[in-house]
Amino acid sequence: MINIDLSELLTEDLSRYALVIGVAKRAVEIIDEENEEFRHMSENDRKMKTGDSGKLTYGTEKPVSVAVEELRNGEFRIVQPQTK
Repeated sequence: MINIDLSELLTEDLSRYALVIGVAKRAVEIIDEENEEFRHMSENDRKMKTGDSGKLTYGTEKPVSVAVEELRNGEFRIVQPQTK
């Protein structure tokens, strides 16, 4: 579990709601990228990646944690639509 001060991630023009939605969307993209890589692996590589369970694992970090770290490092940014 990650413990980050929200003030590190929030800016004046970014709401908490936008932060949660943006991080969640990036986490889904990370999962999709992993699944796409998995589809293109050989059978032996797939067995090594899934282990005995047969389920795809996403490394040591969870996708939401990776997404938060990417946001903190400036690897992606959240853009809110302008309201009229």
